[in-house]
Parts: sequence; C-alpha cells; structure tokens
Amino acid sequence: MTYNQKNSIVTLISHILIIIYATIHLLVLLNNQGFQAHSIYRLWFITIALTILLTIINTVLYHVFDAVTQAVRTRGTQEPVIDSVEDERDHLIKLKGSHVGNIAAGIGIFIAMLSMVLGSPALVMFTILIFGGLFSEIADNIAQQILYAKGIK
Repeated sequence: MTYNQKNSIVTLISHILIIIYATIHLLVLLNNQGFQAHSIYRLWFITIALTILLTIINTVLYHVFDAVTQAVRTRGTQEPVIDSVEDERDHLIKLKGSHVGNIAAGIGIFIAMLSMVLGSPALVMFTILIFGGLFSEIADNIAQQILYAKGIK
C-alpha cells in the first residue's frame, strides 16, 4: 500500500467520523429545538473546526505511526523512510478522485439551491452546503481508493 493510499484512508476515516458527529448533533438539535440560528452556527463552527483539526492530527499521527512501525521492522538499523514520492499514476488518481468530489460537491450545491427555491430557510441551505462539502470529500477519497485498488484505464 502506497503512502498516498494510506493517507487517503486516514482522511476518509476522519471525514466519516466528522459527518457521523455532525449528523447526530443535527438530529438532536432538530428533535429538541428545531433550526435555531445560534445552535446551528455553533454546529457549523464545530464541524468545520473538527474537519481541520482531525485532518491535521490524523495526518501527523499517521506519519508517527508509520515511522515507528518502520523502525520496529528494521530494528532501528535504518532511518525510517516515508515513501511520499508521487508518480503519474498517483497524480492521475488524485485528479480523477477530485473530479468525482467536484461532481458530488456540485450535486450538494444544486440540492442546497433547490432547497432555497422550494422556500426553505437560509440555515437549511447552508447546512446542506456543509454536509455536501463533507460528502464530496468522502466521495473523493472513496474514488481514490477504488482507483488504487482497481487501477486506471
């Protein structure tokens, strides 16, 4: 498994955890209070902050874990080597994954705009936009994993 493939898995897991957290809290808010601006703003802030922090923390932890496992494998006789070299295949996989993510983001934007046209409040539209962004990241990483496993044609 290459560095990029492992990094994509770490990012995928963190985004899935964030969307589960945001969904649970959104459902709790809807059951208790409805769409009130201050509680929804707080949920947006926490979701965006968690996305940034978890991505950074998981990436750092992955690098540390990878270096430790390499040191254990080589019994400390060699310096840990992080294989972060990207070839054309990796660039093409990232490009195709980004394409899938952009399509998913476009669908999320379309659904958000459709909610506005149908008369939903702006809070609903912005919530759909945030969830659409998270889903587009998940779609991007899943597409990359599929392309790494299946190959490119």
